[in-house]
Amino acid sequence: MKKVLIGIALVALAGCAVDSTGLRPEHLMRPEHLRTERNLPMTFPEIQMALFKHEAKCGTAPYFRVKEGETGYATITEPGAQDMPWNQTIIFDLMWLQPTLRYESRTRVYVYSFYSNADIKQRIDAVFNAILHPEYCPGEPIPADAEDGE
Repeated sequence: MKKVLIGIALVALAGCAVDSTGLRPEHLMRPEHLRTERNLPMTFPEIQMALFKHEAKCGTAPYFRVKEGETGYATITEPGAQDMPWNQTIIFDLMWLQPTLRYESRTRVYVYSFYSNADIKQRIDAVFNAILHPEYCPGEPIPADAEDGE
């Protein structure tokens, strides 16, 4: 009887990590869901400072989280992503790249989403704008001289 109860408890706990669609974050972070990739000329602390500045100016900002036990890896999600089903979430997977003779420290960003349409592209651009242009809130035009050179 004890084994049956333990088995039921394990199944119930495993179900907590899955949303109502049966999807998990690792289902999203696959090559077929890669929407864009980009190098940012910033370190993790610089990215975090930009997001703090954006939140102070605009009231909300994307959520930055270093992966547990991995100081060179992090993720960014949109504000309110914890309330979205995984099939509607966009994940920004970050990897810090060490400086070399040719390049200063930078961060490689891979962006994953189940969908690829104009709305997703706009949401992706909004997160990059919050990082690269934290002084501009969503909906505000970014002057051409402030645009990033990607």
